[in-house]
Amino acid sequence: MTMPDNATSQAQPAFAALAARAPSLALESAETRIARLQRLRKETMAARDAIYEAAHAELGLCNTDIDQQVLMVKGEIEYACKQLAEW
Repeated sequence: MTMPDNATSQAQPAFAALAARAPSLALESAETRIARLQRLRKETMAARDAIYEAAHAELGLCNTDIDQQVLMVKGEIEYACKQLAEW
């Protein structure tokens, strides 16, 4: 599935801003990066209702499929938090 042109044009500045910050983010301590990831996990889990709504509307997914994807992201974040200090 491709994004509409207006969604792509709206996302491009956000990605450009992230790319510009990447070098300084890489210099942050492991603790700071872990805290950032934990916040992302918390916010993702808190936004599950909005994620369900968007996934139903845009992709036609059922709740089980959405849960699998959200839990996969949650698991990846938790794994990264455990490993980050050694990376």
